[in-house]
This record gives sequence, structure tokens and C-alpha cells, in this order.
Amino acid sequence: MINCNKYKRFQFMRINKNLISIILSLSLINYLLLPHLIARQADAQNSVLLSDNFDDGDSDGWEEHTFNGDWFVNNGEYWGTASPSGTISKNSYTVRGDTSWKDYSYSVKVRSEEEDDADKIIFFYFNKDQAAYEVNLRSQYDSSHGNDIVLFKSPNLDTTAGSILSQKNIDNYPKTDYTIKVEARNIGEDVQIKIYVDSKLLIEYTDKKTESNTPIYNGAVGLLVWTQTPHTTAFDDVLVKSLDTPPTPHVEKVILAPGMGASWNTEAILNCKLDRYQGDWTMAPFAEDIYNPLISSLQDNGFQVIPFYYDWRKRIPSHSTNISNLITNLNLGENEKVDFVGHSMGGLVGRAHLENGGNKIYKYISVGSPHQGTALAYPAWYGGEIWNNSLVTKIAATLLIKRCGINHKNNMQTLRKIVPSFQDLLPIYSFLRNKKTEELKGIEANEWLKNSNFPNNGNTIIATLSGTGFDTLENIRTKEPSKKEKKLGLWEEGKPAGKETTTNGDGTVLSKSAKIESVTNFEINQNHGGLVTSQEGINTIISFLKGEPSATSLTVGEEPKSALVMIAYPSTFVSIDPQGKIKRDKHNVVAQINPKSGKYKVGFLPLADESTLLIGQFLKNGDYSWKEYKIKGRLPFAKTIKFDENTLTENSLQ
Repeated sequence: MINCNKYKRFQFMRINKNLISIILSLSLINYLLLPHLIARQADAQNSVLLSDNFDDGDSDGWEEHTFNGDWFVNNGEYWGTASPSGTISKNSYTVRGDTSWKDYSYSVKVRSEEEDDADKIIFFYFNKDQAAYEVNLRSQYDSSHGNDIVLFKSPNLDTTAGSILSQKNIDNYPKTDYTIKVEARNIGEDVQIKIYVDSKLLIEYTDKKTESNTPIYNGAVGLLVWTQTPHTTAFDDVLVKSLDTPPTPHVEKVILAPGMGASWNTEAILNCKLDRYQGDWTMAPFAEDIYNPLISSLQDNGFQVIPFYYDWRKRIPSHSTNISNLITNLNLGENEKVDFVGHSMGGLVGRAHLENGGNKIYKYISVGSPHQGTALAYPAWYGGEIWNNSLVTKIAATLLIKRCGINHKNNMQTLRKIVPSFQDLLPIYSFLRNKKTEELKGIEANEWLKNSNFPNNGNTIIATLSGTGFDTLENIRTKEPSKKEKKLGLWEEGKPAGKETTTNGDGTVLSKSAKIESVTNFEINQNHGGLVTSQEGINTIISFLKGEPSATSLTVGEEPKSALVMIAYPSTFVSIDPQGKIKRDKHNVVAQINPKSGKYKVGFLPLADESTLLIGQFLKNGDYSWKEYKIKGRLPFAKTIKFDENTLTENSLQ
């Protein structure tokens, strides 16, 4: 750039033609060179760490571990061969690069040479302990397995089989070239991994740092052949490039409170304890398909999600103090606030906190929350019956009846003792219609909502999201209960004798109940689960929080319609579905969501002399059952669970 002050000192009164020529020349040079300078800066940010197409005919620089195999260059490709070893205790692999490498992309062209060979394996972040992440693009094998891509984590490539982190179906075939690309980036104490096949993103997984898990943070790259069966894999066009450091985004904090039944504590639920139990509340494994899409989409849009998992059995206003403690522990700045998203009961939990004087919430949105109650709470509170259409709530509530009912005279007493929160969900509008007189009446049992004054906090921006277009219970037709029922205290406000529904609701909560007067009320054509799993629902939530539509693609899901739930306590176990996909227990639970008919293999490792196995079947037609088994001894054992998606299986454990 020309410094005009410099030329002023020479006090030239005019600019001659030579100076004009110089200025034009400099401008032209700057114009021509600037794109190249920018390109060089981009190359520096995404520098090539390794590039090898093997056209030179050798594999110099690769460190080969040839257990029962061989590595050689053939026609400009790097081939790995394996011979049967009779064991899978070791692999044949080759390594290139520096174990200090991190934050890079790694792409390889792969091809299996035999018609009956499935595996095409690369690995990355290979460190000094021989630990690594593996990616296996598997063609179909054994008529029902394969046609997928699998992300493994291996503590030692020499001696230990890897554990599955993520898996995605994709048709692929032997003797066909595919390009696998991995992007690995360290984010704080976690490692974010993206896997592409032929430029299509298939797996996005974050290996999170926890008390029991440590990610692999750096390492070299490599190629691998499995030595249990004879096969040959061809590799080519290896390219490793460093990833540029992304700019630090502006992060807003948002508290997410899930609905009834979506929080889990093994000891509290299975042992029917309302207090003095061990451990924290976490997301129920059977609720992950409902809430993970929303969590991922919020994070992708720059939000730091702080889940509020809570004991949903307790009275709703009782959680206000825990929310205050959660916010205090966030160490917010003097003028900093958080947003709050609550689905179903979670929205009422946030409401109670605001009513109790919570002043650190900037924006609050309830999603499908029954601010005037729901008629579905009546059969639970007055008769001990679960009518709820939400699969998550049905699983949790019926499990409590199964486990805790033995200590009470009937299911109504069980729910009133163990789940008093049902009282806070009872309607405050008229909803009971006498079958004889056609008179419509209400009840006075929900004192909390009846006496509530909301919204009462002018400092919080409040909105609701409700669903419409689905048959939703509006009124319950009633008749006199029997003498026996009266004696037991059942149906004191009238025994159900019919249902009246309307499409002005999300299938669980009426639109009028999900809305609040004098605030912004969004309404979309989604059911209760779709409010938080659909693109329309998630985008509405993010648009309200950000003040603009989502700038990134959204992670969407589908509301579960059925489930096969297995609970073993105290025990660890794994479940293998009919397609060969493995699920390990989380907090003693494995939930197969929307399961197909077939046989599910289960392997158990009991952790006590006596343990309990519970099997829950939940069908699309609303039928469900729980079966409980007692297990003696600590020896590991395997069983098969038979599931029929159309009919409850009486003796499912085989």
C-alpha cells in the first residue's frame, strides 16, 4: 500500500505520468498475486501430511506388521494379503505417519479382491500403545450380515478386537473401488469423527471423555487385513491433510428438560426408592431416539446443551431448587442468562421454576406441555391405568407398576405413592361427561395448576410449541364404579365408559392445553414426539431461540412406535438383533426401538449371586407386557428372546 503522507513530505504539486504508471503497475501486481497468496494461506491451514499413490512401485515409509500376511505394491496399488491363522488374536497391518498427528482428514481408495471377502479396513489415530480407531466397509456375508460401515475402537491392534462405536448400513460389493474418508478432530476432551464413503457422510460420532472412557487423541494412519480368512485387499491414493482450526463459535447455553419417563436412575426405579438412592439421573436409554436429534441440532447451531434429568415421579414444583442449583453451577456472568427448552412435563418443570422466582432464564419455550393438564392423567391417578400414547412414558410408568405394585393393594395406590406427579398433570378444565346425564364436569385435584399465575415474570421471553391434527383425548365418558371398586377407592369421580377425541391436539396433549395466553404460541402439524424429532419442530425451537432459522442442516429423527426393552440388574449384558447389530447395556438397560420380528440373542454377566431380568414388549397397536425372571449365580450365560412385532409373545425368553 502507498503511504500518502510520505509523498506529502516531498511537496509534489502534481503527479507525473511515471508515478501514475507505477501506481497502475502495483495495482495490477496486487490484483494478480492476491488470489495466489490466499490460496497459499489456505494450503498452509490444510497442509498435506501424507500423499502416496504407489506409482513409484514401492512402499517406502510404511511400517509393516505382517502377522500371517504380506504387503506389496502391485500395478500402482498397495496390496495386503492374509492367510488363515485359526485365531483373530492378531491382525496384519501397515502404518505410516507420526503418532503426534491430530486433527486431520484421511482418505484411501479400497477394494476387496475376492468375491467372498467382506472386509475393507483402514485405521487412524494409531498411537504408541497400538490403540486406534478402525473403519471397516463390509460387503454382505453369511447371507444376512454386512453391507455396512462400522467404526471400531481398539485398545491394541496387535492383540485385541475392537468394540463397535457406530454402524451404518450401506450396500457395497467385492471387486469394486470405494473411497473411504475420515475426518478426526479433537474438541476439548472429546474426539469428533466423521466418516464418508464416496463423498457421502455416513457416520458422525463423538467419542466423549467420561469416567470410564478415554478417547484416543492422536496418532498415525494405517491399512489392515483381517487374518482369520484368506483374502486380499487393494489400497491406493492415500491422502492425509491437516484440518484447519475452526473459529470459536459464540456459544449460548440452553437447558433441556425431557418429558415424563425420559430420565433414568437404575436404583431409584428398579428398587422403588423415592430418596436415599445412589447415582445421578441420566437419559433413559429408551428415550434417546426422541431427544438426541434435538440435542445434536442445538449443538450444531452453536448452543451448549445442558440436559436437566430429574426424578419425574416427584411433584413438579419440587424441581425448582435443582434447576436453580444447576444454573448456579454454570458460573454465569453477572448479566449472562440461559435459555430453557422443556418437552411435555419438562416444560411444566421449567414453568414451576419461573413461577418460583427464577430470573436467569432469558428465553423459555415449552413443547407439547399440558399447561391446563391432560385427561390422560385421570385413569392413572384415579384407577391405576396407563392410557398414555407416548411410548417413553408408557415404558417407564408400566415398569414402575410391575416393580413396585407388590407393595400396594392396587395399581392406583402404587402410582399415587410412587408417582405423585400424576396429580400435577390432571386437567383444570371440564373433561368428565356423565354417560346418563351428558353433564360435563371438572375436578379440583390439581391445586398447583389451578392456583398457578403464569406467566408472571416479565424478564423472560416465553413461547409455546403445540401440535395439531392428531386424535387426542378431550373428554372421558363416565359411569358409576362397581361396589368393589368403590370399596377400593377406585374411580371416585366416575369410571371411564368411553372416550371423546378431537384432532385439535398432538395425540397426547390438546392444543388449547399446550398454549399460554398472551405469549407467542407456535402450532405445527406434528404429534407429541414429532414436536422434538421432526425438522419442522426442531427448526421452530431453534428459530425462537436464535431469532432466525437454523443456518445448518438439522439432525432429525422419528418417534418410536414400538420397543423391546431388556433390563438386567445387577448385570452387564449385550443384545444382538436379527440383523447382527450389537447393543451394549446403558445403566442396565438395552432398548431395541421399532424392533423387527425375530430372535434377539443376549449375553449376560451377572454381578451378584442373584439378579433380575425384565423383558418388556411394546407393540405398535398399544399392547404391552412385562415379564420378570430371577437369575441365580454369577456365571455368564446366553439366552434368546423371541419378539413378534404384531403379537405379544407369552414366553419370549428361550
